[in-house]
Amino acid sequence: MPPDAPFFLQSQVNAYNLSDNCYKYDWERSKAKKFEIKFDAIPLLAAKANRKIASDVEYKKAYEQSKGKLVGALSIHDDPKMLHSLKVAKQQSDRLYREAYEKGKGLSINYCDTPKYQIDSVLKNIGNVKYKEAYQNNILGRYIGSYDDPYHAHCMKVEAMKSNKNYKADYEEDKTKCYFPQTITQEYETAKKLDQCKDFVYRKHPDQIKFTQVTDSPVQVQAQINSKQLSDLNYKAKHEKEKSKYSMPPDAP
Repeated sequence: MPPDAPFFLQSQVNAYNLSDNCYKYDWERSKAKKFEIKFDAIPLLAAKANRKIASDVEYKKAYEQSKGKLVGALSIHDDPKMLHSLKVAKQQSDRLYREAYEKGKGLSINYCDTPKYQIDSVLKNIGNVKYKEAYQNNILGRYIGSYDDPYHAHCMKVEAMKSNKNYKADYEEDKTKCYFPQTITQEYETAKKLDQCKDFVYRKHPDQIKFTQVTDSPVQVQAQINSKQLSDLNYKAKHEKEKSKYSMPPDAP
């Protein structure tokens, strides 16, 4: 076979493509050469800038330099932020919250000096107590007027409607009376016939419906014939009957 046959040429090309040495040949040659990198190259400048941005030292440099120096007001009362922090700390202090209670725990306090009495004294002149006091003292429980007053008549009518005794009066009166049975009325018979038209009776399950099966209907007769024809016992009955009997004819060959 000649060495320049297509099969050999294709094998050589495949071996060259799959060779790891050929794949790294240019890289190995370039590693042996010297590299000249300029300090003002764009990639180096970009790397230095990114390193400076990500540096924790540069981030805290200004803070560390100003840590021991005075910044802001000379007094704590001249600094708004410090005053605000002090006020918030006082509001959140549990000791200051209970200080007044602890001081007055063992002391006797006059009721007139309590905040509740002072608030009640102020609300007495502007609350509902002022407007209801005259009504409760002078009008409530007293009625001045005639029985023909429309307002009085309306109140009596409303009370009669709300009365539980009047509500049950007809029932209590009819409870002692004797009525004839309901089953002998014409309305009861009509309602009993209409029960068959109700949906829950009409849609009753077939297993709950009473019926009489007709044995000599054409459907039943045909079903019995089909059952006999498909029966495996009837099909093998003659064979099973003659299976144990054998008689050879005398004129058999």
